[in-house]
Amino acid sequence: MVRQIAGYLSKRWVERNIITSDAYDCYVYGWEVIILIILEVANILIIGICSDTLGSAVIFLVTFVSVRRYTGGYHAKTCLRCNICLSMLYLLNLYITFNLKFMRESIIITFLLVGLIVIYLIGPIEHINKKISPDQVNRNKIISMALFSLCCVISFLFVKIDIYVASIISITLFEILILMLIAKFTAMFLKTDNS
Repeated sequence: MVRQIAGYLSKRWVERNIITSDAYDCYVYGWEVIILIILEVANILIIGICSDTLGSAVIFLVTFVSVRRYTGGYHAKTCLRCNICLSMLYLLNLYITFNLKFMRESIIITFLLVGLIVIYLIGPIEHINKKISPDQVNRNKIISMALFSLCCVISFLFVKIDIYVASIISITLFEILILMLIAKFTAMFLKTDNS
């Protein structure tokens, strides 16, 4: 369905001479990515609206998207699996947040240090279909460490103001680290399995 919509939109652009027919396949891919991102964001926002946690959904998305863009991590093989995984991460985040009885500054500081070590040692995680240059790896590492630190500081500040916000941010960061570790260990397992 997404491919058909992307194809239709690209075809219309060719017909209107917005793009050349040579660029058609590139634009189909671009439209697919845009549509899938819209669907993923809409899915989390709908869950937020239905569960009366729209603010949490926005905090989750801003934290997840901004940090994960530079850290990389596990990628599902299909769009449906990706949407399901993202939804499950958000629902797990809500479950832990609602059942977490305490969030202390010491936990966030420990989490910050562990997170920075993980990002420094294994980040960023490259996707098999999206290779990045050594310069880009270093740039992404620095940016991901800075964003992770910023989110931890924001979470730390919210501990006294709104523990709920602090928890959503911290748990989202933890989920990003878990996705990085899953991707790293999966890649290591596949390497040793293929050897």
